[in-house]
Amino acid sequence: MTHTERLAAFLGELAYADLPASVVTRTEELFLDWLGSALASDGSHPIPLFHAYAQNMGPTEGRARVLVAPYGTSAYFAALVNGAASHLVEQDDLHNSSVLHPATVVFSAALAAAQDLGKSGQELILAAVAGYEAGIRIGEFLGRSHYRIFHTTATVGTLAAAVAVGKLLDFDREQFIQVLGNAGTQAAGLWEFLRDAADSKQLHTAKAAADGLLGNGELAAAVVWPDQRVLLSGRAKEFAIVDPLGLDELELAGDVRADKGEHNATICAVILQNALGQRRAVAGAAPEHAVQAHLADNGRIARMHPPDV
Repeated sequence: MTHTERLAAFLGELAYADLPASVVTRTEELFLDWLGSALASDGSHPIPLFHAYAQNMGPTEGRARVLVAPYGTSAYFAALVNGAASHLVEQDDLHNSSVLHPATVVFSAALAAAQDLGKSGQELILAAVAGYEAGIRIGEFLGRSHYRIFHTTATVGTLAAAVAVGKLLDFDREQFIQVLGNAGTQAAGLWEFLRDAADSKQLHTAKAAADGLLGNGELAAAVVWPDQRVLLSGRAKEFAIVDPLGLDELELAGDVRADKGEHNATICAVILQNALGQRRAVAGAAPEHAVQAHLADNGRIARMHPPDV
């Protein structure tokens, strides 16, 4: 069984009943923090440009909501705008060993799709966990050599977003293989824009979140890419991983784990609180309480524990 097949099987079998209470609580906290990060960007450049694009190119009505504007649109364009907005103030969550900001791509895609499909809160949480699990595992698989050239939240984020949407669509192992292939062939995002201080970083996360929807639904069910079953071990891997070392030893699939003791608070704990406080200040309300979300330094979302408050 290839790496892609193993990961797809894990994702297809993952159920809400498998999630420990600590994982559900952690996901809720990460969602709240993502929401605060997105709302904190209200009115700041270049987010209005994404609004204008969505309103010019997409429907002006829809069940998916744009967070920093009073209108609904399609799930695709809601994910696009919210993906840009939640990565502007640079206070969204961070997973160190995968060098990935999971929330900005996973929640942007998952919330838009969940609203469009009329899904429940439990289904949204399960989809987010699946997206985090896949994104972090693949990010660790690619490693820091990938990050030296590519913006991992853009590249791996496309796959993480697609997985979250696929889980909302109740995809099985074979469908997740197709989803990973469709998302992988779209993945992009170079660090070259830093030379000119361009606004490409928000474009990266916007596209990653939106492409998570593009790789699903009828497209994913109808298209079978030739290299899908070896996405993480075929020739595509040779280009994505600049300096591969010991890849076969990295765990791309396994059980959801919540109590392994890998609870190392990072600077993200401070950053997450600041994002929520900023949004309350914008709204004219006192930041009386901010959620403390400690991200594991070397663990995954399923290993994260609720903070001691």
